[in-house]
Amino acid sequence: MKGLKATLLVALFVVVGAFTATTATAQGPQIIQKDCDTLSFNPPRVLVKFAVVNLAQTPVCSVHLTPIQSGPYPPCEIFSCVPPDPSWACGITPGGGAAWQKIPGTTPCIQPFEKLETFEFIIDPPYCCYRVEFDGPDGKIFATDVFCFQCESPVANLRSTWGSVKARYH
Repeated sequence: MKGLKATLLVALFVVVGAFTATTATAQGPQIIQKDCDTLSFNPPRVLVKFAVVNLAQTPVCSVHLTPIQSGPYPPCEIFSCVPPDPSWACGITPGGGAAWQKIPGTTPCIQPFEKLETFEFIIDPPYCCYRVEFDGPDGKIFATDVFCFQCESPVANLRSTWGSVKARYH
């Protein structure tokens, strides 16, 4: 009976620990991918749109995306970015990333339990992973995450006849 109680106690600690770790992770700011639009095929360019949801107690005053390698693919480069509204600015960072920052003296940063959209950027490959860093009002990073944006690959629309399309799938 003592062995069963000890096993149940250990199991309880494992479950509580896992729940606490998951809850702590879910309480930081998060990125939500909204949309992808193919802009061109040659060279391939994709417009990615996302929102930031602040599930932390600290206001989010800047968002940094730094490309990281994902599997066998090299890190993606961000070519341009657009802020979500006129009270934010964005710029390309060395290494192919981007940073969006709240302009001082304008409306408040993204407050706890609020969402701001739409942040935008243009990339080349349609699947890219980034280290995401969120700064608070003091300019210090208070949360870090990894997020992978996944879009459909641009596919050229070639002229063909119904017969050639049918032959391709038979």
